[in-house]
Amino acid sequence: MTDAVPQPRPELETVAGHDDLDTFGVPVDVDEIDATITLEREFLTALVWAPPSTATAIVHALIGPDRLPADAPLFYLPDHGTVFRRLAGAVADGTPVSAADLVTAFDLTEHDDRFAYLLMEIASPNPLHPWPLPTEADLPVLARSLADQWLRRGYQALLARMHTVLREERTSTLDQHWLALSRHQRAAQDVRDRILAALGNDLAPGDAQAFS
Repeated sequence: MTDAVPQPRPELETVAGHDDLDTFGVPVDVDEIDATITLEREFLTALVWAPPSTATAIVHALIGPDRLPADAPLFYLPDHGTVFRRLAGAVADGTPVSAADLVTAFDLTEHDDRFAYLLMEIASPNPLHPWPLPTEADLPVLARSLADQWLRRGYQALLARMHTVLREERTSTLDQHWLALSRHQRAAQDVRDRILAALGNDLAPGDAQAFS
């Protein structure tokens, strides 16, 4: 894959950390949160069980100079993001992490028991419930849905920001705030479109599981 020239980014990232919900954007309701967590878990599981060449291609489709940086808040749950950053770093080093090596890829003294349990669930998924093993063929669809979730949370964050602007800023400045947020939205949309292109962009509109 050829690296494109990095595109200028607006001042605000599409989503930020959990410490500031106004800039993060959250799923609308409990059912959506559950679907988000399930999708993220299935994606990580499929990624570590996929052949190294497939895992590498998927990571490169999501992470790159004209797509998302490695530390982008692509995942809703912080622990999921921690796992992905380690997997992406291993791909960058040319040594993708397999399911068999997942737990030993982390220093568990730096994490709590819940994180260790998460690693074990990803490395040894239950074929029946609650995290069945996705297939290699599912991985591009899961990656697309993951990018769609990121974009949708970003829209929610931008709408929340504009509500704050309406409460706190002068009427004469509203157009400039709206313009800045619109530029930000366009940049995020372009990133999502480049991710889909890198994934092959050969999925039918109805193929992505959730939030397509």
